[in-house]
Amino acid sequence: MYRLMQVCFSSILFLFIFSCNQQQSVNITHKDTTGIFEISEKIRENPFNASLFAQRAALFWQYNKPDSAINDLVIAIKLDSLNEKYHIQLSDYYIKISKSDQAIKVLENYLLRRPQSPTVLTKIAKYYSYLKDYKKAKEYLDKAFLLDPQYAEAHFVKGMILYETKQLKQARDAFLSVIQYNPDESEAYMMLGLIHLEWKDSLAIQYFQTAARLKEKDPWPYYNMGYFYQETGQYAKAFDVYNYILRKIDRRYADAYFNQGYINMVYLKNYERAMTYYDSVLMLQPERVEAICNKAYCYEMLNDLISARSLYIKAKAIVPNYEIAIEGLNRIDKKLK
Repeated sequence: MYRLMQVCFSSILFLFIFSCNQQQSVNITHKDTTGIFEISEKIRENPFNASLFAQRAALFWQYNKPDSAINDLVIAIKLDSLNEKYHIQLSDYYIKISKSDQAIKVLENYLLRRPQSPTVLTKIAKYYSYLKDYKKAKEYLDKAFLLDPQYAEAHFVKGMILYETKQLKQARDAFLSVIQYNPDESEAYMMLGLIHLEWKDSLAIQYFQTAARLKEKDPWPYYNMGYFYQETGQYAKAFDVYNYILRKIDRRYADAYFNQGYINMVYLKNYERAMTYYDSVLMLQPERVEAICNKAYCYEMLNDLISARSLYIKAKAIVPNYEIAIEGLNRIDKKLK
């Protein structure tokens, strides 16, 4: 049986909510780094000004110079060891280069001087949640709540942990606390929408709509509206939302094309139409193996086995151990014997 590939909200959730990726590489020109040169001159004139080092660190980070950024922040902290903002900035940089132990160490060192910081305690809890050490994360959240029971970010991190561990009702309650204490927190509305989406409860749409109002021109809330309609069999509404993304927000949003292809392929059995959507995906992402394999499956259903086989081979060349491509090839080869 062919295992159909679709884009699922849960598979990309934490890339969206808790993104920890490194900055993209940037080629630095003299014009780009004028700000760095200017701040460096100021540092030469004021070598004990911690804020100047922090400002230059941010510019170094912007231009993909993490070592220089971290070095400047270390200096800033030596000059102003009680500045919470510098410690958080440095810890974020360590997280983004996958040095979570260093990130936690920076914040724990700050707590030795200022233990009454719900912000730092919550940051550490978040970092432990990245590491799936939920017990440790909860310990720090409990300390944060003792200091400030209404701290919205702590409730958000708690909700994310509960969501990740499939405790959806408790997660919902945590995110409701977030919007109680911070009604403009769009990510909490997104998470509430995702929880109700899993329950196939139409309340999800209201939460996604609120998130969309708070984050204009962000395709993510609309994408999840479309996915809700898709999962509940309301295909016309799903198409409307996906097309809205492509017309009004981002015409290069590949997942909107992909899921329209999926609906046509799986539910409507319109394989030729599905392939046009997968072609749009592949124009934007030529090596996206899910789209290649789904297009191959459409050819297979249309009994064009040679074209199907060619695409499965292409997918396997991109990802040699890709099981769906291997299964497709085995199935085609049996039919061609």
